[in-house]
Amino acid sequence: MAYLHITDEDEHQHLIQLFLAAHPEDQARNDAIRTHTGLVEGYFLSAAMVYRMATWARARRLITRRDAGIMHAAALRHCTDPGQILTLRRRALGTPPRSQPSITSRDLHHWLYAQVDDAPAEDVALTLEAACAFLTYYRDTEAEDDWVRARAQQLIDWLRSQQAG
Repeated sequence: MAYLHITDEDEHQHLIQLFLAAHPEDQARNDAIRTHTGLVEGYFLSAAMVYRMATWARARRLITRRDAGIMHAAALRHCTDPGQILTLRRRALGTPPRSQPSITSRDLHHWLYAQVDDAPAEDVALTLEAACAFLTYYRDTEAEDDWVRARAQQLIDWLRSQQAG
């Protein structure tokens, strides 16, 4: 099967239509915005929806890995809520090992740099406390771009809210 090309407007629209047909909640949200704005032929995609659409389309081999990476990176650059993109998982960590929420170093890298294709090859699970310490280093390092430092602080705030909640 040939892949859909996200740079071709018709094929990109077809990808959106396939995604919306498979996700009724997103379809309903899009329809509500269409009705509200009067733009009945428009598609209204949030950063989180673009991220989910790229993951969904890649899993079904509708788009290439490269195109999925481009869509993921674009979504990450525009997303301001880590909770829409990142997932915490319970893992046995610590001494003695106990089940606790964790995040992977790959997810941290994806969030900080809004890139998915040059993430570290080795993926390490971190407790939320360790992840916050790791991110504090990036937030406080003046060599980092201001944008990366701001994203580090966003993620620290989100992780702390997950610890408290």
